[in-house]
Amino acid sequence: MCVFPIPGALPDTARLVKARNGEPSLTLNNKYVHSAYDPGREAEYVVSPFREAEAGVLIGYGLGYVAAAWMRERPRPLFIVELIPGLLAQETANENLLALAPCCCVSGTEIRKQEEYFTDFLRGLGIQTIKKIAWMETPGITAQAPALAKTALRFLKQAFEAHLTNIYTELEFERLWFRNILRNAFLVPQAKPFAALRGILRESAVVIIGAGPSLDDEIATLREIRKRSHAVLMACDTALPSLLLAEIAPDIVVSLDGQIHNFHDFCGCEALADMRTIFLICDVSVYHTIPRLPFGEVYFFETADIREIDGRQAIISHPLTLRIKQICGELGVARSGGNVGTTALELARVMGARLILFSGMDYAYPGGVSHARASAGMTRLCLRETRTSGALCAMHKSLRSRALCMIPDNQNNVVASDIILRKYADWTAAAYLEAKDAGDTAPAWYTLSGRGAEIPGVRCIGADEALDLLAGFSPPPGDVFRAHTPSPESAPSPKMLALLQTMRDLERAITEVLGSARPLPDPAQVLQLLEFYPYLRRGYGAQLMHTEKTGDVSFLLGEVHFQLERILKILRLNLTGKSAG
Repeated sequence: MCVFPIPGALPDTARLVKARNGEPSLTLNNKYVHSAYDPGREAEYVVSPFREAEAGVLIGYGLGYVAAAWMRERPRPLFIVELIPGLLAQETANENLLALAPCCCVSGTEIRKQEEYFTDFLRGLGIQTIKKIAWMETPGITAQAPALAKTALRFLKQAFEAHLTNIYTELEFERLWFRNILRNAFLVPQAKPFAALRGILRESAVVIIGAGPSLDDEIATLREIRKRSHAVLMACDTALPSLLLAEIAPDIVVSLDGQIHNFHDFCGCEALADMRTIFLICDVSVYHTIPRLPFGEVYFFETADIREIDGRQAIISHPLTLRIKQICGELGVARSGGNVGTTALELARVMGARLILFSGMDYAYPGGVSHARASAGMTRLCLRETRTSGALCAMHKSLRSRALCMIPDNQNNVVASDIILRKYADWTAAAYLEAKDAGDTAPAWYTLSGRGAEIPGVRCIGADEALDLLAGFSPPPGDVFRAHTPSPESAPSPKMLALLQTMRDLERAITEVLGSARPLPDPAQVLQLLEFYPYLRRGYGAQLMHTEKTGDVSFLLGEVHFQLERILKILRLNLTGKSAG
């Protein structure tokens, strides 16, 4: 079925030998990589427990016996990592494996650099396939490098878990994101794109402010930074209540999440400060009431996956966002490490900040507390207080429900965290290394959070050192972050007119499908609607899985009917009063 060639040049410690049955085998440092008796039979033993698997991950290619046995059993997707690069005949092996089934061969000891290959491999698999994935090892290879094998397996499984997390997050929130993007689409032609801010802070410093418990200790330092430096204060939405109560108005607030809980971070803020002095930079899928608050300016960006395809970077946009961009132009893209803090870091990098200082970015639970005292999260906990159980008890109960772990902090101690916060800290550390590799000098990133998680490369400094470092930086150019006077109402722009026409066409098409539903929509009409408006296909992952499993399409059609009704309501609400335009 397939020939797996032996490399022309083997490592110095490798010797090609014959097994007792006459098949070629291999020794490394005088230890057998494959069986000395029957390498093919040994490979069948490795593969046989996974007959029901739909895809596989193999640690250790060797001479390819396990890969060949896997393909003979049943051609299925296979991802191979070779721990000893000299054993893998890269080009020919790839050609042979790709001829049989989707496969990726990765060689080398720098495991972290292979994450992109593995993630691309997983993206090509369906949900049902991912549920039946086999994890295999070529025994002789892993025995030659046991520590490296454990590192590779641990790293691949972490990437696998991250991919599953992304999939299930999409299944849970896809409809909410779609509805928010649809509502916010009517604001995009009037708002400014984040792309206009690219490189604007190349001579400036940025203080990124999160809502971790250490923020309460750093308020005094932030007041001094505001008085004595030109640093741009970029607050996460969760930190906004704490800052405004302390009479510190940030220059920028960043908002990412699409749930109503994030709107709670802004409730009451208008009574504490003039919101026109604050600029909002938000994802286009943010909860729809947030960009409608009276900010000085609203900038939209898109959180998108940026991949390298054929040697060029490609932005993988949400289909509805892509349609909006076709009408209104580019918004500006930012990667996200999973939360608003990592997104704020990415935005600061895109704006070209020369120095980044973190405040309240703990990625941990110092003192057994999750947020600063004035944050909306802590307010909600206080509402759960009873006569016999205080807010702190509710906090500890909440923390016990999480997958906690102990990690190093910035004071040579350990602090409680969880696997999600640790992932954000790891993302920040990886972003630092990426910035370091991309520049001639190490990036100037610091943190004020002594009790927070230690992030390699991000040095913890005190208030005095922070003020000294920030003193030499220039203010942002011109009036970039100064309050703007709202312009008087004018005729709709060409972009707005084009967007409204697109939305009216969509409204008519959905009305026609729903008008003929008895009580479920006609499948042929639904398919025709999805053909003309492909972005409407999003949000049915769980329903499609159920339909594939049961063969019952009525549940899927019912969900389509429900979602189309909600979309139609949004369209009519936003188009009302704009028809004259």
